[in-house]
Amino acid sequence: MSGARRASATGSQLTRAVAYARANGVRTSRELAVNFVLPFLIFNSISPSLGAAPALMAASTPPILWSIAAFVQERRVDAISILVLSGIALSLLAFAGGGGVKFLQLRENLVTGLVGMIFLGSAAIGRPLIYQLSRSGVRRRAAD
Repeated sequence: MSGARRASATGSQLTRAVAYARANGVRTSRELAVNFVLPFLIFNSISPSLGAAPALMAASTPPILWSIAAFVQERRVDAISILVLSGIALSLLAFAGGGGVKFLQLRENLVTGLVGMIFLGSAAIGRPLIYQLSRSGVRRRAAD
């Protein structure tokens, strides 16, 4: 590819990236704040006084509320949100079993492993769940 073409392609990609950032920047920033920054701040502020396990439970609150608000606003069930909420619910149930933070983390890893096994099992039977989830997400966005 010649230098002029490469510069043109790079400029075109930059233009598309800037347009995407302008169109989706605020929404993406909100999602990042609610699903990463807030849980991180909540955990760091609560863990010194209450301990790590209650702080982990409290830090899961913003993503749960975000998913519920998205459901109420859009009036549609989002498969990925259901998957995330199910994982959080199973982790909270695992916490109810007692034990320390290490035991809670072990049980959370078991939940993650269970979800992974479901994905592998769906691929083994020829209907990959990740494909179905991705396809439904693309269809939902295309309808908008």
